[in-house]
Amino acid sequence: MPNKPILLILSLLLFFPPLASGATDTAQKPGLTTPAQRFSYSYGIEVGGRLKTLETDIDLDSLCQAIRDAYTGKELAIPVKEAVAIRNEFNKKRNAEMKEKRERLAAANLKASQEFLEKNKQKKGVKTTASGLQYEVITEGTGPKPGATDMVLMHYKGTLLDGQEFDSSYKRNKPVTIPLAGSNNIIKGWSEGVQLMRGGSKYRLFIPPGLAYGDKQAGPAIGPNSLLIFEAEMVGIEPQGTAAPAPEKKEEKKAQTKKK
Repeated sequence: MPNKPILLILSLLLFFPPLASGATDTAQKPGLTTPAQRFSYSYGIEVGGRLKTLETDIDLDSLCQAIRDAYTGKELAIPVKEAVAIRNEFNKKRNAEMKEKRERLAAANLKASQEFLEKNKQKKGVKTTASGLQYEVITEGTGPKPGATDMVLMHYKGTLLDGQEFDSSYKRNKPVTIPLAGSNNIIKGWSEGVQLMRGGSKYRLFIPPGLAYGDKQAGPAIGPNSLLIFEAEMVGIEPQGTAAPAPEKKEEKKAQTKKK
């Protein structure tokens, strides 16, 4: 949200005559050869992006007039006190609209999550825990299960009900070490689901909103009351923060020791 000194911040845009004259995208671009021009244009990109997030009509001619007036010290068409009141009223209205939008989205997501889980629990191979977490075994490993205080080395892919992917260690081509306790970033459903897995296993976890982020927004992709679906693969376990190899390698090591 723009704050009190927004006119001074936006004043950097006065270097762009095409914007003030309402030029279209096909107009000739400024040369941007001097340090002042290049810095101003770079700053303008940031400011313009911020204004776009307001999702409201911006009159570029009026905007640039205010920028030039404030920057050059000319008499303002709207006094500063009145301008502050206008922005405050806009912020108040926008906050109310955003709250209403979040509440509608949260209700819709919760309904969709409940309907999905009700149908999903009837599918062959899907199990439901006492907490409401649902999971499906893709591959059952033979290694040990992690404890509640262990750290696990995981490969995973997270998606929403509509199939949108919001995170993936597979795309980064690198598994991630994740603590099962002591971190505010670990959701309850993930911690519970991973503790069901043996080393070398691959599960599909269906995490209800109450075991995920609840009615909170979590980043740009995960809306309030979103159900999260993870394909989770346990690569290894680090008991209580002490590094341990993946189960398969550990068993291989034991076999080699016996041979000696």
